[in-house]
Amino acid sequence: MSTTKATTDPRDRTFDEINVGEALPTLEVDVTGDHIIAFQAFLGHLTPEFEEMKWIVGNNLHLDEDYSRRNMFGGVVGDAHHTIQYLCQVVTDGLPWGSLVSGHSAIDIKLTNPTRPGDHVVATGRIVDKLIEDGRQIIVCEVEAIKQDSKTVAVGTVRAHVPQRPAR
Repeated sequence: MSTTKATTDPRDRTFDEINVGEALPTLEVDVTGDHIIAFQAFLGHLTPEFEEMKWIVGNNLHLDEDYSRRNMFGGVVGDAHHTIQYLCQVVTDGLPWGSLVSGHSAIDIKLTNPTRPGDHVVATGRIVDKLIEDGRQIIVCEVEAIKQDSKTVAVGTVRAHVPQRPAR
């Protein structure tokens, strides 16, 4: 006798098992200086030995406190791409494996406020549409990130291509 184990991981679903109106998993992030530094390292901004990166030494809003205090943000801020990554993670955590990164996807995010070390960011999303375009399965998600003072950090829409999976 065989038994089927029920899945609780939303990434193990198919396109047909996704419902308009459902919430995506929430992501909560405590922004730290270490997070900001790690993301700058990921971007290559900590490698000034490369000629194309020399300009950034002393001119990085995300690393250089004195420089960033003199500019529009008044202090060190998180990278906007890092904030967008939070929203992408909400989508990829809630949709089938390979969604969003499989091509034919689109991200339209408006960044409204910076993040800073010490901020607590809550990223959420919900599915607002499902459609087939040119034979491709597309899920449309509204996403938002809000920090502890109820200020919106980022808001937008993600259209994620869900790859075809063989029938189970």
